[in-house]
Amino acid sequence: MADIAPIKPTVNTVLEAGYKALIGNKFQISADGWWENKKNFTGPLIVESPTVFLDRATTIQYLTALFSNIMPPAQAAATAAQVGAGMAGFSAATGAQPTGIPLATVVPTNTSLTERPDIFLTYRNFGEVNLYGADLAVDYVYNSHLSVSGSYSWVNKDFFPRAEVENAPTDIALNATRNKGSVTVAWRDDPRGWGAEVRFRGVKGFPVNSGVYVSAPDPDHPGELLPTDSYGVFDVQGTWRPPFGSRNMLFSVNVQNLFNKRFATFVGVPNLGTVAITKLSYTF
Repeated sequence: MADIAPIKPTVNTVLEAGYKALIGNKFQISADGWWENKKNFTGPLIVESPTVFLDRATTIQYLTALFSNIMPPAQAAATAAQVGAGMAGFSAATGAQPTGIPLATVVPTNTSLTERPDIFLTYRNFGEVNLYGADLAVDYVYNSHLSVSGSYSWVNKDFFPRAEVENAPTDIALNATRNKGSVTVAWRDDPRGWGAEVRFRGVKGFPVNSGVYVSAPDPDHPGELLPTDSYGVFDVQGTWRPPFGSRNMLFSVNVQNLFNKRFATFVGVPNLGTVAITKLSYTF
């Protein structure tokens, strides 16, 4: 019989400090830093129900004796080794991951959620983790037509190995980037009713551990996960108000990833290319 403990509420402690200033009615800067402590951290969805496998060594031994009744000893041993390797796992003493066919599943008995012998996927509370980071945003208005803006965000960690977190049975990923930023140049001509902007945005790749979506192990750094794609792309956007009527109509076009750079933003999702969005709106 197995028991399952209830999920404890996560306790967050956040400290934040910031600064904002407007200089000469043209330049604005906003900067802030933050620190966060999470206790009873809730980790990713993981399979908590142990799976029972046949022991590989004893299974091969049994199959060898069984097959010896119908074929020569050498052939029986070879066949038993091949079949046993496919259907049985390793002994727990070896520390290796089982690769065979599961024989049974152990599930909790003190909850109505697991009255059936199904694989149990759930969350688990860990000890605590600490994060800190900073954000910066700047805007410069050159004149009534032209403006430039930029932003940058940074976080100290995007991956916590299980050895660094108390009681963690699995690695923990932030599932978000440590570094991202953007720069935008915008032009507006209100008398003529149109505007345009060009934006560059960049995102650094990050490891993922979210339910069934888990990054592959990094072969060059044991114990770490491969990150998603890092990317830098250009977006363009244009708006136009037709000169007829009361100018309550607005037509806009937004093209993301102008040069069709192929990248995936998360594990298990398809590569993205150019995306174009048009919109026609009318204000009453």
